[in-house]
Amino acid sequence: MPNVSRRTLLQGALASTVLAVTGAGTFSLPALAASYGPRSISRVGDYGYPPDHLNYRMWNFSSGTTLSAALAKMGPNDCLVLPERTAPYLIDTSRGFGYPGTSSAMARVKGGIYGMGPGAVIQYAPSGFSQGRASGNEGNINRVLECYTPGAYFGNFTMRGRSLGGCGFDAIKAMGNNTVFENLRFVGAHRGWRNSPPGETAAISTLNGRGMAIRNVEIDCRNANGARVGTSPLMLNQQAGITVTDVWAHHSLAGGVSGWRLDNATLRRVRSEHNGSSTGSLNGNAFNFEQSTGTILLDRCTFVCDYGPTSAGGSGNTGVHLAVGSYFPNPARIRVVSPANDRGPYRGAFAVHMSRVYGGTTQTYAPSLIRVVNSSGSPLAWKHN
Repeated sequence: MPNVSRRTLLQGALASTVLAVTGAGTFSLPALAASYGPRSISRVGDYGYPPDHLNYRMWNFSSGTTLSAALAKMGPNDCLVLPERTAPYLIDTSRGFGYPGTSSAMARVKGGIYGMGPGAVIQYAPSGFSQGRASGNEGNINRVLECYTPGAYFGNFTMRGRSLGGCGFDAIKAMGNNTVFENLRFVGAHRGWRNSPPGETAAISTLNGRGMAIRNVEIDCRNANGARVGTSPLMLNQQAGITVTDVWAHHSLAGGVSGWRLDNATLRRVRSEHNGSSTGSLNGNAFNFEQSTGTILLDRCTFVCDYGPTSAGGSGNTGVHLAVGSYFPNPARIRVVSPANDRGPYRGAFAVHMSRVYGGTTQTYAPSLIRVVNSSGSPLAWKHN
């Protein structure tokens, strides 16, 4: 996400501001779904909806072939199929984010990657490559996998990461219309260190496109030891008509599910939980939308922000359930339907952060642009600073 006003938007100084209250309602957290992510299958198409227009090529490479090298051999319409196996499929990390044929990535995907189940695991190979944190405030350009192909498909595999020396990087960055992500599990697959550039990264990052779909995905921002290592789990940038369904994004170090310059977006049953871990650059709102237009629908989503000091049962996080920001004359209308949220800063009322200044100019969001309702459309209580 660009640094237009991230620090201002996310500082979270709420206590001294005036509150607005609308409606009334009762909130409760739903039970966790049995599972998200991949499932073992025997044939392509047994699980998920891989598109018909792609050519599915089963892995048939010799032992020792890296996933980076195999992807480089794919044709423009080929989707590489990964059988389940004991050994992971290794990304070549030895050249850093400069694998031949990529822009700033360790591999370029053509038509996509389709796994045969949770045992199809992508990991980052050991090497001598190491890169420290970037300085300045330019956006992160590092990514492990990049894809520019319209209609590409990522489905039914697991992706696990490791530190690459402290630098920030996205796990997968997609820049094509109608890309689909489904039935995936990410475990510490991306790394970052704050809620603004260049330390803000994502497991799935998008840029410039329309018609993208993300469904049945788990993004765990912790490493194998349970430490928070990833920032904003989903970063949805410059997308039109994106749909996000049945996603569980949790335990980020900083930041939450974020959208920047979206035009009409639908998020259904998206669980943003325990994202953000402290104050300032480490805080995180469950959902954050900036510079967007049209309508953003948050339907039956879960907002767990763990707001407040640990002594009061929080995590130290100062992010709230929803943050909005824009200096556009007609910001997106946001409709929140049947939310499930934790206590937050306002004794259970749904909390929205809406700063008076955004990007160095007057905030154009107004309370009238946000509606929080139950399943029947009746208003629910919410407050904003």
